Amino acid sequence: MLNKTKLIDEINNIDDVQEHILSPQLNTQQQCDYLHHLFSKFVNSEPTTKLLDVGCGYGRHALILSEFNYDITGVDLSESAISRAESKLEGRANPTFIVDNIASFKSDTLFDGAYAHNSVLCYVDSELAPTVLQNISDHLKPKGIFIFDYYYPINLLAQGDYLHDIEHASSFEGIDLSINIKNSIDTEVQQHTSDIHYLLKTQDQEKSFTLKDTLHYWEPEEMHEMLLNNGFSRVLLVDRETKQAISPTTKGILVLAEK
Repeated sequence: MLNKTKLIDEINNIDDVQEHILSPQLNTQQQCDYLHHLFSKFVNSEPTTKLLDVGCGYGRHALILSEFNYDITGVDLSESAISRAESKLEGRANPTFIVDNIASFKSDTLFDGAYAHNSVLCYVDSELAPTVLQNISDHLKPKGIFIFDYYYPINLLAQGDYLHDIEHASSFEGIDLSINIKNSIDTEVQQHTSDIHYLLKTQDQEKSFTLKDTLHYWEPEEMHEMLLNNGFSRVLLVDRETKQAISPTTKGILVLAEK
């Protein structure tokens, strides 16, 4: 973490906001503990389990999971994100971070498992999703496991709980943070869009940044079929929060797919 007194000075773009303000407030350790639980249960590889981190971003999951004795390769399309991830290695050889498109990524390594957390696959163009899934399967060993999750807003919409306008205020390390979000959803193309405005304030400084997020989503049956048609033999979809069967209250879906 950056020095508290200088944190606002180090926030100069949206990547800085996400890495230094938003990411530290996420439950990354809990997510990694659960991924470790799943991989320990379904993947048996000695002496080291090789994992592929799909859309690794700033490396927050890869860096923690590497402490569980996983050999991790993180792939992300963003050069900036990979540069930030590599800056945290501090001389460590593991994880390895690569700038590449997961749709065309090639490696001689076959992995025991792969994961994509925090709805990473939702950022893939829907037309490319089958290609991405097939390429991930191609890089897994037989019986390899792919674990991922994705945002599923349809139940919120059906129950009248889909919020078009969200305002959130909080404080972090001496910075007052205001977030204004304008959401829209297009059910024809299965796409959720958020226009996000971040306002950061201290006693003597004020900075603002904007971000447009576009997430694709899939009906559970659609995702199940797409996985079976693109390199996977067994698929389980459950509620992301409860880890139980998908229900009318499900807002996110967790997927386990076996090659």
